[in-house]
Amino acid sequence: MADPLIVYLHGTPGAPEELQSFVSEADLAGLELVGLERHNLPHDLSGEAFVAALARRVGGLAGDRAVHLVGFSMGVCLALRIAALDRLSIARLDLIAPAGPLDLGGPFEMAGGSLFRMARDNRRLFRVLTGAQALAAGLAPALIYRALFGTARASDRAIADDPAFQGSLTSILKDGFGPGYVRDMLTYVEDWGASLTRVRASTHIWQGDQDNWVPPAMAEAIGGALPNLVAFHLLPGQSHYGALKTALPRILTEVRAKVCEDA
Repeated sequence: MADPLIVYLHGTPGAPEELQSFVSEADLAGLELVGLERHNLPHDLSGEAFVAALARRVGGLAGDRAVHLVGFSMGVCLALRIAALDRLSIARLDLIAPAGPLDLGGPFEMAGGSLFRMARDNRRLFRVLTGAQALAAGLAPALIYRALFGTARASDRAIADDPAFQGSLTSILKDGFGPGYVRDMLTYVEDWGASLTRVRASTHIWQGDQDNWVPPAMAEAIGGALPNLVAFHLLPGQSHYGALKTALPRILTEVRAKVCEDA
């Protein structure tokens, strides 16, 4: 029997390499975890076509296996929209520090809220600003890193100071503001709140109670809109990446336990 397949959708800016700081070899025993690289998909797809292309890639990875889909931060947008297409057999859907649709309600005090509104309301200005971000990140990724984590709270402070994580994310940020970033952002700011009611997969939400990037109220609103929410895990003392560090090993353990139970 093939190992259970867990497909991970990273945040924005981000890359599958961010997993290396949070998952050990022991965590992965008996499991296959794939960080889905999406930056090399065509850049001229519409938002819905982009999501459909991602769904085809997940299906291609899975073959005839059920998929365990994990989304982190803005990767949650794509995880939910893939699940809403109902083209895959999704055994379980885990949403970590979930950035929800802007049309869900609120207003929610998200980090970068003004940038999201700009991407939605003035795409030309957003593209100009993103070009400047890309130039700055290419020349001085360490400065972008410090700016990004300048408001880090709770568990994220220790994570931001970890040399291994700092090196990994700084490398990701260096090329993290290109066409893939722009496409992810423009896909995210579309109106997609109505699609939540079409998500039938059994869903778990993992949210740090100290997260100042994605507020707990947004995660709660997402949970309230999903028809098959199994559990809402509020993680005490955890912020944004702290939620990822805490949740991922627990998710892998629970998937492995379920496989053993069903065997």
